[in-house]
Amino acid sequence: MSLIFNGHIDTDPVFVGCDDPYNPRIEDRRLIGHGLWNMKAAVAAMVYAARAIKKAGVELKGDLIVEPVVGEIQGGIGTYYNTFKKNIMADYGLVPEPTMENLRTLHAGAMEVAITVKGTSQHISRMGWGSVDALDKTIKVIEALKRMKFPYKPDPRIPGLPRFVIGALKCGHGDDQDLRGAAFIIDNCTMIVDIRYLPGMQPWEDIRKVLEDLKAEDPEFKYELKLNPEDPFEDEGMPWQNFRCHLPPQDISPDEHIVKVVAKNHKEVTGKDPEIVGPYPLDHQNHSHQYAGADDAHLTKAGIISLCYGPKARVDPQGNQYVDIDSMMTVAKVYALTALDICTRAK
Repeated sequence: MSLIFNGHIDTDPVFVGCDDPYNPRIEDRRLIGHGLWNMKAAVAAMVYAARAIKKAGVELKGDLIVEPVVGEIQGGIGTYYNTFKKNIMADYGLVPEPTMENLRTLHAGAMEVAITVKGTSQHISRMGWGSVDALDKTIKVIEALKRMKFPYKPDPRIPGLPRFVIGALKCGHGDDQDLRGAAFIIDNCTMIVDIRYLPGMQPWEDIRKVLEDLKAEDPEFKYELKLNPEDPFEDEGMPWQNFRCHLPPQDISPDEHIVKVVAKNHKEVTGKDPEIVGPYPLDHQNHSHQYAGADDAHLTKAGIISLCYGPKARVDPQGNQYVDIDSMMTVAKVYALTALDICTRAK
């Protein structure tokens, strides 16, 4: 049987207030620096696990594929390309998200939409002479979205879904949204809406309905709605390097073979069962991880049953990222043992 170690090498934006994020350092058995939490520390652990197997001279019957990818922050486009375009396949996959040494088998789907509202610009001296303020119309969109209720069947395992956030907003003049010319009424506003959703939902269609209702009420209201494309390599999708494709929801059974193997090896290394296999309790410190997307969903969709398992890592209130060095060593051992369990078995 074969296994993919899949970890992304792109990083989240740096938060305002971070303390020297690009100067990695060790303090009290913690490695501190930008990108370590998500997920460069775990990528290092998976690479060293594969290196240890190779150095030991173990003969594998199936492939162990080490797959560092780009673009998880853009919807997992690197994994999408390798899986659906290059046909890099395996029986199972392991994605080293920072799960605090727990096993994550369930998480939200993640996608983004870009809503661009169009207006008609005039100089302030001619305000009202045929002008349409795109910012005023955009405020109405924001208010309508805040009132919106998604139709869905609740899942008690992820009680906070669905949810969305207007995560970016830019208004200006012309298609390039020039910020100069503040004496002219704004004629172009774009907002990026990030949505986390349950299986079976089509939240982009619910948003489209809100926009169409506004258009029916207001003949001056004009908009464009851009979605993550079905094939991000035929349509580049979102503007400004946001999501190029959407991450589907993930929900695999704790009884899957890969889940049982990782759980067994975690106990062998630590002497303890993983705290969680499957859905997190509502009050658990890692419950929020269920609302994040991950590349394991692309792999599972392609038939490579995958889950997330990674080291103890954190982001402090100022946005500084760090990882527990001993935990990195723990998960590297679990990765290596898991690869041996999977890849030394005949299919």
